Amino acid sequence: MKGWNVIRAGLVGAGYIAEAHARSYAAHPDVRLTAVVSRHAERAESLAQRYGAQAFTDLNTLLESVDVVSICTPTPTHAEIAIEAMRAGKHVLCEKPIARTSAQAEEMIRVARETGAKLMIAHVARYEADHRKAKEVLDRGDLGQLRMASQSLCGPAPDWSSGGWMMDLAQSGGPILDLAIHSFDYLLWLFGERATRVYAVGDDKYAQVSVRFENGGMGLVEVSWAHPRAHGLIARTELVGAQGRLSWDYDGISSMQVITDKAGKGNLLMVGEDSFVTQTAEFIRCLDDDMPPPISGNDGLAALRMALAALESLETGRVIDPKGLKREAP
Repeated sequence: MKGWNVIRAGLVGAGYIAEAHARSYAAHPDVRLTAVVSRHAERAESLAQRYGAQAFTDLNTLLESVDVVSICTPTPTHAEIAIEAMRAGKHVLCEKPIARTSAQAEEMIRVARETGAKLMIAHVARYEADHRKAKEVLDRGDLGQLRMASQSLCGPAPDWSSGGWMMDLAQSGGPILDLAIHSFDYLLWLFGERATRVYAVGDDKYAQVSVRFENGGMGLVEVSWAHPRAHGLIARTELVGAQGRLSWDYDGISSMQVITDKAGKGNLLMVGEDSFVTQTAEFIRCLDDDMPPPISGNDGLAALRMALAALESLETGRVIDPKGLKREAP
């Protein structure tokens, strides 16, 4: 562990997601949450007190007292904070999406390479029990070659964000960049290939995005910030392979249905655990073992490019190759 007895962790941000990161650091035996920084002094103080940490309003002060940082701030601020932290010799766990533009993400990756800092992107869906179990079934070959994957993530508008920044599309990118980014990263992980064609229809509250991958696989993502608040988040996933089908939804999350030509119809029980705790443990493990982060800056950039391509397609009505996208911000 690079000679550390205990890894000192700091949080940049003190909102909902920062609370999840704080809980996850507190659950790790080799980590102590020592500092929280936020421009909102009272929020930083409240969160810090709950976990026995110090509260600051100045990033440089926090960086002097930690070994790793979690960035839990609005998307447009990720790059500047991450770059400053890495240049100060800190390892970074950055909330998704990696950045607001691909240029910002590329700079983060460059600085991580130059400084030797670990940069992991917090695409927490990969650590949810259902997502991981489906990946295990696919990798085991039960479904055969993956041909199509679809995911629906639909919920109410997130009007709870600090200062309402998530409802400002110039900052958040709307549901495609903030919410569908989960699906884009998951599809990239499942197919193991880059996306070559992205096409989106909809508006700034609801959209459907179709994706073609380099190996011919197809993806479909539905995303909404227009659903009734009383229902919460609606999530449904389906994977279709050459030899079988797998599906689940959040209402029936205790199990997922698997149908294959060989075994017929069956159900797999889901044993849940805190996905944020698992994600943090993986981040710390990559430090302990001096291994590349399991979700790298390049992974974050690939998902970001898909989201930006979908936004460009929504605006232009054209099919977009993420490698050649032109639209960086609204």
